[in-house]
Amino acid sequence: MALKFSGIKVEGVSSFEAYKEMYRYNGAPKPEFITEMMDESGLIYHPSSMDIKREDLKNSLLSLKEYVKSKDKLWYTIIDDSHINEDWVNQNLSDLSF
Repeated sequence: MALKFSGIKVEGVSSFEAYKEMYRYNGAPKPEFITEMMDESGLIYHPSSMDIKREDLKNSLLSLKEYVKSKDKLWYTIIDDSHINEDWVNQNLSDLSF
């Protein structure tokens, strides 16, 4: 079986090994790579398939940091250092189907 990641062809290894090879070659995966993997695997991730409206997801993302801060038993996460704003949300929702 051959796996191809962003132009890298890896043969005869598990997908985990192939992922490690891609990471070693390219560094951290690009968002396009993740989207390509989800599309190729048939993963259902578009909000339209879950009846999630754009405005609902946008509001959820914009309030995520405050929600995380309000829960005193949650560990420190990347959300604590994030800068989620309207521009970030709009950019990250642009390729999703609603």
